[in-house]
Amino acid sequence: MKIKLVCIAILFALLFPTGVFANEGELMIEMEIEKSQKFVEEIDLDSDDNFEEIEIEKTFGSAGVLSVKVEGFYKEFYKGIYGIDENGFWIAYPLYNDDYFSNAFYDRAEKVYVLKNDDKIELSEPVEYELPKLMTKGVEDTKYYENPDKAIIENKIEKAAKNRGIPSVILKSIAYAESNWLQFRNGKPVISFDGGYGIMQVTPSQSQIDSGYYDVERLKYDIDYNIEKGADILLGKWGYALGSRPVIPRIGKNDPNILESWYFTIWAYNGWSRVNNPNDEASWTKPYAYQDRVIYFAETRFDTEITEIDKLELPKSGLPSASRTFDLPNEIHYGDLNDYEWGQVLICRNGLNLRDKDDNWRVIGGVSVGTPMYVLEGPYLQNGYNRYKVLFYDSEYKKEGWVAVNWGDVLIDKNPNLSSYERIEFQTKDVNEEKVWVIKFNEEIDVSSLDGNINVVRVDDESEKVKDIIRVIPSIKKGSKEMELEHDELFSERGRYYILLNSKLKDIKGRNLSKDFKYEFEIK
Repeated sequence: MKIKLVCIAILFALLFPTGVFANEGELMIEMEIEKSQKFVEEIDLDSDDNFEEIEIEKTFGSAGVLSVKVEGFYKEFYKGIYGIDENGFWIAYPLYNDDYFSNAFYDRAEKVYVLKNDDKIELSEPVEYELPKLMTKGVEDTKYYENPDKAIIENKIEKAAKNRGIPSVILKSIAYAESNWLQFRNGKPVISFDGGYGIMQVTPSQSQIDSGYYDVERLKYDIDYNIEKGADILLGKWGYALGSRPVIPRIGKNDPNILESWYFTIWAYNGWSRVNNPNDEASWTKPYAYQDRVIYFAETRFDTEITEIDKLELPKSGLPSASRTFDLPNEIHYGDLNDYEWGQVLICRNGLNLRDKDDNWRVIGGVSVGTPMYVLEGPYLQNGYNRYKVLFYDSEYKKEGWVAVNWGDVLIDKNPNLSSYERIEFQTKDVNEEKVWVIKFNEEIDVSSLDGNINVVRVDDESEKVKDIIRVIPSIKKGSKEMELEHDELFSERGRYYILLNSKLKDIKGRNLSKDFKYEFEIK
């Protein structure tokens, strides 16, 4: 068997020309898009001194479909890998148990050789492929790692999902289908047959690793990072239906809180490939369509029903048209996305476009990473995203507009320890519920230090324990040393209140307050 190693590696995008995913200008972020790597091998398959050209394509992502084409012969292998040895060109692929609905892992694999006999391309009989420490390969660390309790994992997944506007049962079911919620197996990081890491089986391309978009060590060992990256991938796949050149079909109005809206997005998480068309049996190299398995877990593991797309609506083979809008099933089910309240603080996780709702959602600016955003109005469903009107400060200027909050992390309200605050010694003032507080400083305040450092709380009269955190929005004019605390008729409850100023509050020269201060007032 003669082999000529040409191996021309060509990185290219199947769906987009670059590694940057742009959803109608909503944001710019490198996502795990449907990219693939193409190789050409020239091998003498039948020892006649003529080399056959084998075209090999491997899609990136957790689907990882390997396709092989030579002289009219074509076949796809789910999560396939390939190589060349003394016996010729081979392809290996994992085997799934018949009990695939209860076990996300596979512990066996097969290998076949590509042969040419009597001018006909065919595959050899499969033989067992020895797995190189299948789910823990390439891990040299001798430390034994254990998984957290399931309740902790569930909490982490729910937090990552809700911060991205994803119903938590969708992300939980995908994580269960990918790894059974295991970051570690036999004390080592879970690494799949074709290079998927951890709970979410994030499978980065080499270019994404080289660019620093993915930190492989963190994917292996940092559970939060792995879950968040998987959630980012899923959120990116949600956007596949929403651009001017859609990649997957829409379902109804693409309401993210309707669980049935996520069918094609779940499909795309595993790879927008015909291998996940449940009607396309000729393409299957695994015994199920990925999205059907995820829906099964939602129902059996998390007691949540999701109505599948009618299989008769899907094509007999290949992919459904991306330009089509599917009707929602007659029976729909809702997720657990919560509406944000007036005054709630979100921290911008990725650069966002600021839009004018009254001017056909025209882009009027942007919100930079790390900016605190105060919620004013919403939600309003527009083009598949729940949008909110927010207020924020940019270079000391106050701005307002509408953003898709899928890229804003909720600032968690924490009950402060009032005993650590020093009382500002003024006479307690009785005020009415419409009181607008103006706080004067001797220096201008750095608006970037506002988030979470100015609070109003209602306290119990006797114990002085915090009963409620009252949502207020600090309003500062550029160049002013005064701050106004805006509220939304939230001082209507009678009782005692404190204005809390945390020492992390800074002036424009970078100096902090000397202490944590509290000022008491009362509504009778």
